[in-house]
Amino acid sequence: MVGTSRMLHLYSNTLGAPGPVGSMGDYLSRIREAIASGELSAEIVEHPETDGAKSEDAAKAAGVPVESILKALLLMPEKEGGTVVVAILLGNSKLDFKKKLPTHKMAKLADLQEKLGAGIGEIPPVFLPLPVLVDKKVMEKGLVVGSAGTKFAGLKLAPAQILKHNRIARIADISA
Repeated sequence: MVGTSRMLHLYSNTLGAPGPVGSMGDYLSRIREAIASGELSAEIVEHPETDGAKSEDAAKAAGVPVESILKALLLMPEKEGGTVVVAILLGNSKLDFKKKLPTHKMAKLADLQEKLGAGIGEIPPVFLPLPVLVDKKVMEKGLVVGSAGTKFAGLKLAPAQILKHNRIARIADISA
């Protein structure tokens, strides 16, 4: 397990300071293609009648406990030139900013749209163009359900798929 600050340092040294990423396009289409081709081992759980932006609602729609739901949070650096990251936690967990990520803050909706081309409840746990910190509690689960790129569909997958299908992803102790 790589420490949070070490992972951010590795990212900065390896790739340089990240610039604006912009939209990756239609996440749901990318995920469907990856599943169909066998690239991604996962299942899409559609819930067209239920907005899954809140963990509790997503859990009900997917038929799983909230402890199996993922939330993906975009974190912005407090200071100019810092690294933008995505934190992935269980739906019932809270991010521990003070102890684990004191140099970051929650992104605003405009940041989500600018950096990921997504809104609240639309950040999938895979195919992200930014560094990803996966809370260690996520890795203890057999299967989890995150967003499939829309508030109206979940993505059921093994946590190992998150590490496999992100450019830079590390396990970190980031929950309170």
